Amino acid sequence: LRAELDRRTNAPAEVEGLRRQAREALDAGDLPAAAARLTEARALLRAARERMVEEEATVLGEEAGIALLRGDYATAVAQRQEAARLVAHDPALAWAQRLAEAGALQQWGETRGDPVHLRQAVAAYETTLALAPRTEHPAEWAITQNNLGNAFRTLGERGDDHALRRAIQ
Repeated sequence: LRAELDRRTNAPAEVEGLRRQAREALDAGDLPAAAARLTEARALLRAARERMVEEEATVLGEEAGIALLRGDYATAVAQRQEAARLVAHDPALAWAQRLAEAGALQQWGETRGDPVHLRQAVAAYETTLALAPRTEHPAEWAITQNNLGNAFRTLGERGDDHALRRAIQ
């Protein structure tokens, strides 16, 4: 264990300092303090990893925006789905990515006159609602409901009477 704690890593200096403190506590026979320092170091690394994953999701979302501009809806939807998976640990970030995914599906369906993708957008908006409960996130809930209503409206305009009734709801 001492050899492992003496080994240099590419970790940030703060993590290395905690590892050094863990080694010192180990040498002093204070196992609880050594364990506590390593737990602190791991928490710092976890937080850094989550920040990097969130940044990756942001960039992936930006790539999806480019795909939408190119009219490559399948790629945009897949990229938004992946971005949402990356930030699943944060409901607010996941909500934003899922909302954008549903929006890409809706745009796909509207642009190509494709009811299949509009129905997929409806399903995606309905799933997204679970990430923004009305009582906890009323603004996000309202945005999602509005977009869901618009998707239903488009389906209704294309002859789906049930969807038109849902849009009115």
